[in-house]
Amino acid sequence: MILVSAWQCGENVFYALYSDGTLRLNGSGATYDYDTDNRSPFYKNATVQNITVFSGITKIGNDIFANCDNLKTAALPNTVTSIGDAALAIFEYTMGVVRGLEKITIPAGIKSIGKWAFAGTKLTEITIPASVIEIGDYVFRDCIKLKTARVESSLIGSFMFAGCTTLASLSRQNR
Repeated sequence: MILVSAWQCGENVFYALYSDGTLRLNGSGATYDYDTDNRSPFYKNATVQNITVFSGITKIGNDIFANCDNLKTAALPNTVTSIGDAALAIFEYTMGVVRGLEKITIPAGIKSIGKWAFAGTKLTEITIPASVIEIGDYVFRDCIKLKTARVESSLIGSFMFAGCTTLASLSRQNR
């Protein structure tokens, strides 16, 4: 495993990207928020395949892993309480071609999930924990492989599952 790049992606958050596609985030606090004028160091990074965020990190910033086409998994610790807008989304859609995140477990302590957070990814199943008190619109938009969604939170965002054409099971916990 060869170190490809390493640097800072938050005030107290640092990353290391390895040649096998492993990306590790260490530190404490929030990652930076990114956007079209200030791109993440991972934007359109074809190397990133598996992300491990270590305990101490509290927020996954806006657009930080957007358009990481080859991303397979993301492991988040219980210290993460917020996932930003379009944090793991794929926006470059080609009809019938699905790319990006395949598997994630959203931590039980998560409080906020931003708009478009997982849009256009290859997720096949997801659980929204009861701890979620804020959820954006279009969170899973165009996740055309999403088959099973369990919503334990009392919230469902507007158009949260729009374009999820294979969604066969949506269950809600009674609250």
